[in-house]
Amino acid sequence: GPALDESGGQTRFGAHPVTRLIFELPAGKHTLHTTVQMPPGAYAQDLAASQRTDGVEIALYALGPNGEQVLLARRLFDPSNNPGDRGNQRPLQMDFNLIYPGEVELFFGPGSAGRDTRDWIEMGPLRFEPAD
Repeated sequence: GPALDESGGQTRFGAHPVTRLIFELPAGKHTLHTTVQMPPGAYAQDLAASQRTDGVEIALYALGPNGEQVLLARRLFDPSNNPGDRGNQRPLQMDFNLIYPGEVELFFGPGSAGRDTRDWIEMGPLRFEPAD
């Protein structure tokens, strides 16, 4: 689960795979806003590929009454292979439409190779807003 980190004057939460956060939301269009980051040591190019992060899957699911999950949005955060994911507090925005009011799960899981090696991801404060 998430661990609070306020070092450096920034509020961040550790979200190492597997982390699941559940929110109750009304029906309608929404946008999730947050930031994510990994330290450079997670994806340093001088590491063997098997020792670098393979990224972290970030997904939103609507949770049904019988435990079923409906994918609402998904993104692979992968600073090893995507230079745009490198650096501090990379913006993350996920737009989705929730047909029925209910629980939404924010999921952090292993990356493309299914490993959690060096998946030291941190998330900034998050908010859900109604989308236009």
